[in-house]
Amino acid sequence: ANADAGLVLRADGTLEGILTSSDVATKLVAEGRAPEAMLVRDAMTAGPRCVATAESAVDAVATMMAHRLRHLPVLDEAGTVVGLLDIAKCLYDAMAAVDRMQARTLFSPTLACLLEAQTNTNATDATNATNTTNGGTHATNGGGKRVRLIEVPAAICAHASVTEAAVLMAQHRSAVLVEAPGGVIGGRVEAPGGRCVGILTARDVMLRVVGRGLPAASTPVALVMTASPDVMPGSATVLQALHQMQVGGYRSVPVVSDAGEPLGVLDVLTLLQGATTTPAASPAASPVSRCTAAPPAAEAHPASSELPLSGAAEAAMGDIQRRMIGALPLPCQPPEGWATCEDG
Repeated sequence: ANADAGLVLRADGTLEGILTSSDVATKLVAEGRAPEAMLVRDAMTAGPRCVATAESAVDAVATMMAHRLRHLPVLDEAGTVVGLLDIAKCLYDAMAAVDRMQARTLFSPTLACLLEAQTNTNATDATNATNTTNGGTHATNGGGKRVRLIEVPAAICAHASVTEAAVLMAQHRSAVLVEAPGGVIGGRVEAPGGRCVGILTARDVMLRVVGRGLPAASTPVALVMTASPDVMPGSATVLQALHQMQVGGYRSVPVVSDAGEPLGVLDVLTLLQGATTTPAASPAASPVSRCTAAPPAAEAHPASSELPLSGAAEAAMGDIQRRMIGALPLPCQPPEGWATCEDG
């Protein structure tokens, strides 16, 4: 099956955990572990959050946004696993609610705005984890570089190994942008670290590397990346990016400058959070330039009346069942002493 997540069930059919492409990329490949020697229980996310078939699609998206989850197991009234919900299946409902919200606020942040907010958050984290060098203090941010004052923490050369890319994925919890390595590419001469030529996602790592038995440490990113991906300019709005995602059927979009330089990568959850964040009041700010700090991931699922996607009440109840994808159970003995993690 060409799926990027599977459910792990106990012998009695109850849910034990979920194994996603992010788990495979960050816990297996990034750590240099051999797939044939690693047990499912050591890589899966145990005790995942679930959604009931009676809930609305918008409520499911709210749960995904609050806990940064792209997949939710679906349970029926008896608590039996009946399927697996992917955020892409709910994107239409989420965008309808975003459309209504932005029609009232006349506000849609740009992609550059979201990237700048992420840069400020990353800079704060870097300041809190400074290194002392040559008698001074040097802030480190995981090797990120800057292009036009916007940090690009998850960009890598096409000649780098998949293992190196997976380490970046684990550090920044995002897909990795791939830059031209220099030389002649597609009949044109490229400067090293210039144009965005591809994107590598956790799904690519799982299906094209682990699934095919390729050695991640010696496989170049260029061999397995998604080449020439659809990109968006930094001046595009969040709503435009969400529409492109819905049409293209992907969950991460590269953001580039006018010259094609990679500025960053934004996933569907970050875009939805940005689209539903109320802008700071500023009389001098234009509707597309006002920007607030990157919204932190909530610790608890808010009540329906508090949801940023205010159209939840208008969504038909019970529509989870027609959007879920078939569950792919993975037989596994009940694990002991696992540590929970977030689904990438």
